[in-house]
Amino acid sequence: MEAHGGSAEVESEQAAEAFPAGLSGGDMMGAQRILIIEDEPDLFRGLEMNLTAEGFEVLTASRGDTGVEQALRERPSLVLLDIMLPGMNGLDVCASCGGKASKRLSLC
Repeated sequence: MEAHGGSAEVESEQAAEAFPAGLSGGDMMGAQRILIIEDEPDLFRGLEMNLTAEGFEVLTASRGDTGVEQALRERPSLVLLDIMLPGMNGLDVCASCGGKASKRLSLC
């Protein structure tokens, strides 16, 4: 992945440890959904590409306010959240989702 003039590569033999307990890509019940709320296009495209390749269904939002709407509507298993976002900052997104969700959302 390349962003801000640099690049990063990640390799993991035990990727499952990076996710909350019970969260994995494709399984017999269908793909787990992950919502990425990130305004940097290269970053969210890189995350989206890698998570999709691992069997996850990936949703994206580029603004905090639309990310809250999507999180509450779609109920993803995990939300990857930037802090500095247009529309609403990541801390406010976290507070909004945590207070209104009928089931627990994992926010990272």
